[in-house]
Amino acid sequence: MRDFIFSNEKKYRIKRHIIFWIACYFFMVATAPPKITGSLNGISGDGFIRFYEMVSIRIFFHLACQMIFCYPLLYFLVPAYFWKKKYFKFICMFLLLWIVTSFFRYAAFAFAYNPIMQRLNLYVNPVPLVFIISFTQVIDGPAFIGFTFIALKFFKNWQQKQRDNFNLKKRKCKCRVTIIKSADTPAFFI
Repeated sequence: MRDFIFSNEKKYRIKRHIIFWIACYFFMVATAPPKITGSLNGISGDGFIRFYEMVSIRIFFHLACQMIFCYPLLYFLVPAYFWKKKYFKFICMFLLLWIVTSFFRYAAFAFAYNPIMQRLNLYVNPVPLVFIISFTQVIDGPAFIGFTFIALKFFKNWQQKQRDNFNLKKRKCKCRVTIIKSADTPAFFI
């Protein structure tokens, strides 16, 4: 378990990311309960299976957009600008990433998600509304997961530094004890 969480080996990192995204997917689907009365996006509470069919497809598209936002944020913007205290460049690049992700989200929902929903006779948002939603939902969804990624990365790095410091202190103590035990020098040199 320790290797799975803290190892920097590629196989463990890939498994961690896959499990994280699968867990996010199921959590987001499970926390989207249909309304008992009335309707949500044109689907009544009676259409329970139809609702979850729509939600499972929608969440898949949301997560794809979140990945497009999170990975450049975590593996490029944060190390290249934020950790190096280049905050103005970080903010500019963050805004650029937000715009690019928003356009990607718009294209994915307008040209892939909506046609799938129409074939299934499910509700779709009009394309102009998809454009507006794309810019607002990039911040509340992917940004939240992106910052969760960053928090987990900081925690992992902190844990690794603690472990490295402990191991370094442990090695220093062993070396000193070894030197003292094996030294054939007078006591005043110890």
